[in-house]
Amino acid sequence: MKTLGINVPCLVNSRRTAVVDSSMRLVIGHDLFYFAGPRERERFVKDPLRYCRRLTDPVTLRRFEPRRTSPKLEYHGRMYYFAGDSTLGCSEPRPTASPCARECDGEPRPGPYHQDEGLDAGAWMSIDPRITSAFETDNGFPLAPHLIVLALMGSHGHGTCLPPEEPDAVDDLDFMGFVVPPLAFHIGLPRWEHWRLQADELDVVMYSLDKAVHLLLESNPNIVGLLWLRDSEYAHRHETFELLRGRRDIFSSQAAADSFTGYALDQLRRMEAFDLERMAEYEALTE
Repeated sequence: MKTLGINVPCLVNSRRTAVVDSSMRLVIGHDLFYFAGPRERERFVKDPLRYCRRLTDPVTLRRFEPRRTSPKLEYHGRMYYFAGDSTLGCSEPRPTASPCARECDGEPRPGPYHQDEGLDAGAWMSIDPRITSAFETDNGFPLAPHLIVLALMGSHGHGTCLPPEEPDAVDDLDFMGFVVPPLAFHIGLPRWEHWRLQADELDVVMYSLDKAVHLLLESNPNIVGLLWLRDSEYAHRHETFELLRGRRDIFSSQAAADSFTGYALDQLRRMEAFDLERMAEYEALTE
């Protein structure tokens, strides 16, 4: 920001410029605040709601105006304010999970997550902590505040998943998500476009919203189906994604014919190239 010549006024004293440095930073929930000096920072700590006009609810990720009566919760040394008792009513965050991956009232559904149908901003399931942890480790920024959508794809999305007791059942879980990366990846030289995780039964791919829209415009078979899933297959839906999903028809075009035909032909070539003898030879060598 210094390089770009952007000055941020101090929240406590608008006549002074905030020092954009970790020593002058304070975090409330998902919101960052910077101050001109230790005195301003101390004044903010004593009465944060005097200066905070808007905060982010850690469950729905919606912005709201905090009041003295707003519910709050301290978690791992960080204070979280909630828009109302309905979101605070979720149980305590699991220690190994992201603070936003919260289990709400009711029994969890089978699998690594469950859904709370009552959140207006979309569905928040308890996302597998392996995903949130690996994402932040690999990318340097947390997943929760930047996640637009996360959905269960593959056989679950296609309706071809077999129950675990079936002899031909496959226990893999394919997730796809859209992410809006931090500002530095929009106005600086670095770019963030995608991320992949393959761990145990998990196969996860995340795209930046910019790249996802480009792929949708090309009717990419791997991604376009994410707009047409059943509600129960969305692990997380932010209201921004709902706007995109509400206009999903604009991504339906004749380009899909070429995209899907090409995909089908590629799969057919792979099946035709399958050699049973070579596969048996490979299995014998790897046993």
